[in-house]
Amino acid sequence: MDDDEARAALNPAVAAKLLAHAAESRGDGARLRLNAGAVDVAAELLRLFIVSARARAEAEARVESDDAIRPEHVEAALAELLADFS
Repeated sequence: MDDDEARAALNPAVAAKLLAHAAESRGDGARLRLNAGAVDVAAELLRLFIVSARARAEAEARVESDDAIRPEHVEAALAELLADFS
């Protein structure tokens, strides 16, 4: 992964839709209201999570001498990744 890939911004509109979907899935009927700054911060946290997940999965693939990242590589790194972001 090069620096441009790691620095690519996550579209705040996408982050807002993901957050709204997560709030709706709670089932309590409450609407999610976020200001633009909160959406930008959430978008950056999601971007960091994705970049870290990809880097860790890539490292798992290298350990297994694989040329491609497969879902099992992401799964292998997931517990540590979630602990770091909780």
